[in-house]
Amino acid sequence: MILLQWSWQILGEDAPLPHRSHYRHRASRHLSPKSVARRERTETVHIPAEDNAGVPSDDTMPTAMYGWLDTNVPADLMAFTHTPLPEENSPISVERYGDGNATRPWYTVAQYLLELVEWLQGSISFETTVVSVEKTWSGKWRLTLRRPEAVEGGKRDLWWQEEFDAVIVATGQYSEPFLPKIPGLDRVVNTHPETLEHVNAVRSREQYASKRVVIVGGSFSASDAVGDIYMLVRGPLYVSRSSHSPYITEIWNLSNVEVRPTIGQIEGQDRTKLKLTFSDGSKLDDVDKLIFATGYRFSVPFLSHQPVIKADRVPGTYQHVFRIGDPSLAFSRAC
Repeated sequence: MILLQWSWQILGEDAPLPHRSHYRHRASRHLSPKSVARRERTETVHIPAEDNAGVPSDDTMPTAMYGWLDTNVPADLMAFTHTPLPEENSPISVERYGDGNATRPWYTVAQYLLELVEWLQGSISFETTVVSVEKTWSGKWRLTLRRPEAVEGGKRDLWWQEEFDAVIVATGQYSEPFLPKIPGLDRVVNTHPETLEHVNAVRSREQYASKRVVIVGGSFSASDAVGDIYMLVRGPLYVSRSSHSPYITEIWNLSNVEVRPTIGQIEGQDRTKLKLTFSDGSKLDDVDKLIFATGYRFSVPFLSHQPVIKADRVPGTYQHVFRIGDPSLAFSRAC
């Protein structure tokens, strides 16, 4: 069995997923589902009602995708060698970069991945959360799992355990936002939470119309956000950064975009605004929204013995993949 905590959940301005018949690409079928992993089903884990009361509803965390998302990695680098990505561009990318550009809309990539694993669908458990992963005395990996199950009058959490010979952690690193340490941020998180946002929560461009907005960051996520909303905001769109990617230059010079240095202090202003003091001493009042485009942290909270993570890498692995001393645990950071 293959377990995927996988969701194409798009909130706001979402585009429908094309029908699978839209593409004829198929994965190379040199593996059989039985050869992928051997597993043993153990007893269902029963969670007492009083213990389960404090467990948050598990509807799968919304992804960082939004309805008009295009990839910022060239299609040739994203594709498997045996199956290229379909040559399809979104209208927005054609307008920005011309026909036949290297980007792909999210729904093309989603359909591509669904097509690749179509022959394995019977061995994949979707909408299943991996709660914990632990090594047993027998050398197997015991996974505690949960999945919502429809019942009369609603749904319930189904918990159970299974044992596997090997585990590949392929959860990526784009789920736990990284936030810089800025004086005053801890306070306004509690007093003005509606003014703060990470790019992984962006779902609609219109929510920034006629608002005073500051974007924190200087790389790909920040440039995407700038390009999406710089013509909608009130006054210039402010970008606070310490540096910027050498591959991104022109976006910061757009009209209605003003680059500022790093933020030295954040304060609440009235009930719904922020006041910022930058590292050069300049100030900005009446900020409606502060968007952090500051990246993500690599996080594997389900592993019972947490590996030491340094610079978003797991040391003690061969080629950053196989755990030295126990190759039955591997990390696939490209997924």
